[in-house]
Amino acid sequence: EGITVIDAATGAVIARLSPNQPGVYNFGFFGITADTARNRIYTTKRYMGGMGLWVITPTASGYAFEQAIATDATPYAVAYNPNNDRIYITFAQLNELRVYDAETLTQVAAYATGVQDPNDPGYGGQGLAVMGECAYVSNYAAGSITVVAEGPCWEGERPEAGPAPGVPLSGDHRLYLPLVLRGMQTYPNIRTVPVEGRPKGLAAQDGLILVTLPEENRVVVLDAQSLQIVREILVAGEHPHTLLLTEP
Repeated sequence: EGITVIDAATGAVIARLSPNQPGVYNFGFFGITADTARNRIYTTKRYMGGMGLWVITPTASGYAFEQAIATDATPYAVAYNPNNDRIYITFAQLNELRVYDAETLTQVAAYATGVQDPNDPGYGGQGLAVMGECAYVSNYAAGSITVVAEGPCWEGERPEAGPAPGVPLSGDHRLYLPLVLRGMQTYPNIRTVPVEGRPKGLAAQDGLILVTLPEENRVVVLDAQSLQIVREILVAGEHPHTLLLTEP
């Protein structure tokens, strides 16, 4: 119900936030992401009034919790990208990714994704990650990942992921793509990549894309340059959904 604020150091609950708007109830908040440059938290609200994007901002007396963008369709996952100062929101029922300018909070683009889940949209639109100037969307029903590149996805060398059985890698594994194609690649560039299962959770970092396949009880790792699977990780538990990458 609403949003709970927890102290990261102690684990103590320091605030419980509710929308202060007529006809808007505590239920329905879904995706959440941080904009550390502006000291904001963005969260999506799917139902029970106030559908759209909400913003949490610290104040002298606590927190401001306000609706920033009203949407005409149900929003799901949200991710802020500091590399291009944009907010990405998935709309599972429309098979769409919308892009908003974080400064003006206005929509600047919309891209078609793969099919999420037309029969039960609750399973689609949940996986969303950003890296470089790219957004990655998991297409639950289509069994694929949509890559929306509004600029280079990755520059530099990535850690060695190790090859997966049946997926050969040749040469060194350095990521030259953004450097070689700079000035030649046209943007936006949209690609869809099959992942041999129904994806949900997504994370992207250091030139690697990690995707959970709950029905397969595994996580697949893709190379951001080739968009090929370079490793598969079997999980000990059942139905892995979300991912969180941390610095070593």
